[in-house]
Amino acid sequence: MAIAQGLTTGLSAVIITNSKISAIKSLNRLLEVTEHIVIVTNSKEDLAPNENLKIIYSKSQNYAYLRNLGAYYANTTHIFVIDSDELMDDTLINSLENLDFKFRLYCVRVNMYIGSYKMMMTTKYGQRLYDKRYFFYIGRVHEGLFGSVKDCVKINGDISNFSQEDWQEWHRKAKRYTAQESIRWDLITRATYSLYVFFKHQGWRDGLLGVKWTIRSLQYIAMTLIYGRKGYMTLNPQDIKSRLSASEISQDEKNYISSVMKQYFDEDKSIPLQDMDSVTLDILEQISSPFISYS
Repeated sequence: MAIAQGLTTGLSAVIITNSKISAIKSLNRLLEVTEHIVIVTNSKEDLAPNENLKIIYSKSQNYAYLRNLGAYYANTTHIFVIDSDELMDDTLINSLENLDFKFRLYCVRVNMYIGSYKMMMTTKYGQRLYDKRYFFYIGRVHEGLFGSVKDCVKINGDISNFSQEDWQEWHRKAKRYTAQESIRWDLITRATYSLYVFFKHQGWRDGLLGVKWTIRSLQYIAMTLIYGRKGYMTLNPQDIKSRLSASEISQDEKNYISSVMKQYFDEDKSIPLQDMDSVTLDILEQISSPFISYS
């Protein structure tokens, strides 16, 4: 996606949150090890921004868009991505403090908890630290980095994800997120991946919880494959351009979207959707997301 000028070699953190900024679990630790933090939120600001902390307000439900929006305003080359309900251990803090910035992509081990129980089958290395000059996010809900992601350098330390207070909350979130998926091939891939994770990481070690996780994942994916998803994006670059001036979205979002338009689309020419590849369509859907709602 579009990259702001005047970058310095260093580390910024991008955090997306639906809750109050003061509730971000790792905020104080991040202030110690990063040069800049960008928070993208849809909640009322309860923390004053400063030269090291930028707050952007957005109502978009497209997670790739939100991550790219935050990265655009970060003033360093490397971006560390963490969610508001995640914690970093001391080993990871030390790794971030001593990062050499020699590589484009770093992976961190992520542990997912349901309540106080650590799910063994879902522990994995995630692409959480990247050079924004070479990568950007795609995917509305289950977003991932687009670029050459084969060479991911593992760094020491763990992230612990506490987004699910109990099994019922996981159930509600899985149902909602799966219904928002837009590309059916992605759903087929995720169905296969659910089974792959169960057997590769010996999901039976999680007992009944591991079996339920796999079965529920397959059920939600199958439901979306059968019934499809309503409200698929139909806007084109000309539509976006015409809506920018009249939109009530923040100036931060307007600046970002205008920059993406200049980089990827001819502002004076409408491009037929059928002539776009999947990545171009994803970019178009991302920058359309502040203007539309999904059912």
